[in-house]
Amino acid sequence: MNLFAMINIFIAVLCLSLTAVIFKYAKNSTHRIWGFFNLILTTWGVSSFLIGIASNEAQARFYWELAFVAIGFMPALFYHFVLSFCNRSQRTLLILSYLYAVFFSIVLSLGLATHSFSMLMSNSIYFINANLVFSLMMGSWCGLVVLGFVEFFNYLKGTTGLPRIQSQFMFWSMLIGFSGGVSTALPAYGLKFYPVFQISVVFYVIFNSYAIFKHGLIPLDIIIKRSIFYSSLVTIVTILYFVGVLIFQRIFIGIIGNNNMSGTVVSLVVIAIIFIPIKNRIQAIVDKIILKNSPIEIVVQNENLRDEVIKTEKFKSIADLASMLAHEIKNPLSNLAMLTEELNERKNEPGYIEEYQRLVIKEIERITSLLRELLVFANPTQLTITDINPNKIIEQVINLIKSKCDHTKIEIIRSFNTNSNVPGDSNLLKQAILNLVFNAIDAMSHGGVLTISTETRESPILYNNYENGTRKTQYVMSISDTGCGIDSKDLPFVFDPFFARKTNGTGLGLPITQSIIEKHGGKIEVASTVNVGTNFKIIL
Repeated sequence: MNLFAMINIFIAVLCLSLTAVIFKYAKNSTHRIWGFFNLILTTWGVSSFLIGIASNEAQARFYWELAFVAIGFMPALFYHFVLSFCNRSQRTLLILSYLYAVFFSIVLSLGLATHSFSMLMSNSIYFINANLVFSLMMGSWCGLVVLGFVEFFNYLKGTTGLPRIQSQFMFWSMLIGFSGGVSTALPAYGLKFYPVFQISVVFYVIFNSYAIFKHGLIPLDIIIKRSIFYSSLVTIVTILYFVGVLIFQRIFIGIIGNNNMSGTVVSLVVIAIIFIPIKNRIQAIVDKIILKNSPIEIVVQNENLRDEVIKTEKFKSIADLASMLAHEIKNPLSNLAMLTEELNERKNEPGYIEEYQRLVIKEIERITSLLRELLVFANPTQLTITDINPNKIIEQVINLIKSKCDHTKIEIIRSFNTNSNVPGDSNLLKQAILNLVFNAIDAMSHGGVLTISTETRESPILYNNYENGTRKTQYVMSISDTGCGIDSKDLPFVFDPFFARKTNGTGLGLPITQSIIEKHGGKIEVASTVNVGTNFKIIL
């Protein structure tokens, strides 16, 4: 295989990988157009690779004609992408560019530009000789590409901040890629140099991959970013490692002059002694660079992070509660202010002072009760198992959310079919229920019905043994809403950390709720239908 073929298959693999990432995480039509552009680059890379390994002129002619189909659509897709990226509208020119692409591809794929070939670099590559048709088509091809860059450059001058950074990466990577790619046409005009400058397309992929991961050219979750980058780097290191091992094995066998089984065994022993520690060291360096710590340190940090996440989510719940409490406290404070204003005018009325005292004490007790609820919930404590009545916890939660539900026209329905006690931590269970209730309220922004029900049932699992075993009684709490529902594609991931569809969501509420329930030896289930509602079941 010659260098031309190796470079182009490398380009094809990289462009295909970038295409897969773009289509996987595409958020809009601009991303999808860009994906199709990279798919065309992949086709061009594969075609050029096949040209590089063609064994006769007939094969080379067919592969050149296949490459011309891809080349013909490059400027049209590039121009379309630029217009979409820059939010420009040039409908007529865009239609003409695609008509040109179809015409270009048909004319060149019919062999009108592949009448004759020259052999390049020790007769290893069949390269076309340019004729009038080829020159005319390539001239117009370059003109359309230049038009796209002019449009892009004008847009770039007017951008600032992150859009400017993203645009700069895209502009320069495209310019480098096109400059190197178009150089492969120069040998067709008799310039006898090896066509390797298309390697610049590799830099196009690298720059855009960096822009995706570093500057959000396509939005990716931080965990996905780290995992893809880490996996790619480990793969590259592993490939280089095995290449090094193979080279060393060839050199070692050449030195000892023994190409039989014993020479191979000796080389493998030497490789095991020398290269495996090197490989482990390289892996440790990669871990340190990407993950910042050793695997043991990462485990410790994960445990600490989990505790911090629980605290963070609890603080968010406290903030939500504080907002509701502010509304609740506002009413008794308003009553106290009104009573104080009337005091001077009505203090001589018979019985008014006694009534004033009674009302003031009532309103103060109401505020005190609300604040006590917040302080008890906010106090960080370890898991403390006591015998609790979940129905009472539900009533406390309903009292906290009632004003917000009234404001958003949400009806609350209780359906307590059991009054059984269960072992649990009341504060943590309250947090779990609040998280589910807050989600339900958010899902019913235009009103609806929130239903909270409880029941007991026998577990389907037989304990001890199948002949004389007993069935455990399960406590089941159901929290249902009539909100927007969860898409079936998202349902398997709702308990995954950082998975969120709400713009203001952290993606941690449901994972923490699941963690709390699992700490109690229970489980949580979810069922949902879009535009019908969602049902969460806590089973203890």
